[in-house]
Amino acid sequence: MKLNLFLLFSFIAFWGVSQNFTQSNEPQVNESLTLYVCDSTFSNFDAIQGDGVTWDFSTITSDDAKTAKILSVETSTDVDFSAATNKTLIPGFLTTYWSSDVSTRSSHGFIFIDNSIGNIDIRFNSDPEKLMDYPFSLNSTLTDSYSGTLYNSTMASSGSDCTGSVTSTIDARGTLILPGNNTFSNVLRHKITETTSSNITFLNFPVSASVTRIQYDYYDLLTSSLPLFSHIRISYSAGMLASGVVTLVMSSIEPGTAVSTASLADVFKNDFKLYPNPAKKSFKLSGDIEIGSSLQIIDPNGREIIALQNIDNSSDIDVSGLLPGVYFVNIKSGKEVLILRIVIE
Repeated sequence: MKLNLFLLFSFIAFWGVSQNFTQSNEPQVNESLTLYVCDSTFSNFDAIQGDGVTWDFSTITSDDAKTAKILSVETSTDVDFSAATNKTLIPGFLTTYWSSDVSTRSSHGFIFIDNSIGNIDIRFNSDPEKLMDYPFSLNSTLTDSYSGTLYNSTMASSGSDCTGSVTSTIDARGTLILPGNNTFSNVLRHKITETTSSNITFLNFPVSASVTRIQYDYYDLLTSSLPLFSHIRISYSAGMLASGVVTLVMSSIEPGTAVSTASLADVFKNDFKLYPNPAKKSFKLSGDIEIGSSLQIIDPNGREIIALQNIDNSSDIDVSGLLPGVYFVNIKSGKEVLILRIVIE
């Protein structure tokens, strides 16, 4: 791995609390979070950098379909990304493959789903991409180069060698304002700028192809290892064969919903559980469930499958009509929200 680390971790106290990315607070297998798809034309606030800044997304709106996606982390068993131990899924959009040790987080590639030209599958199988040197905090920045193979039914169906470079940085720390004026303090923004290049052959003619990803993830590591807000832009080109740009913006607070919460610690503090898990025909809930609580069951593509009102600990949740697979249970009890993962056999 050809690494140019030009700015190492810098420890700066912020409101009395410092946050660092480390292996101990990285996303864990089976963690998940519902994110709501937002207006993709809204500003990415790229210029708002530094310490003590504010990003105001309070006026952002939903996409036309009011889509929800379950961001989840799973164990990677994909033989095409054999060096990866974990994968992070954004259904219908992006799956990233990664691994870590006590000092480093590395990427082993990704699969980007595009409706126009099919999946773009980039495997860093020759030289993985380095994303973070732990601890990684405000002003930590690194660049790295990587190499592997690019697959796409239009650009490189049989695979083509590719190389690329990435800049990974914590470029800002401050206050994140989400819809409903939900405010999160001491938030770190992780920015990834990544460009992959490949020379492919089409009808015996050489064609230069490239895929660029610019991703902004906003974290409050004291309350969640998953981002509260994401802004992802992926562009690709291959001469006259293909070109396109796709932007996905997602918020952990649904636009138009004035949920009052100071932090995810408040949202996720209750010890709700469901049993049995895996379930076959039904399951029950345990925990301090308030009167008037509601429940949603959402499939991995973000579609609501079941919606129930006025549930409590005695409720028997019928799932006999669901196909076997992994689903997410969204429980709203008073001001608290919890997302649990359930397997239906």
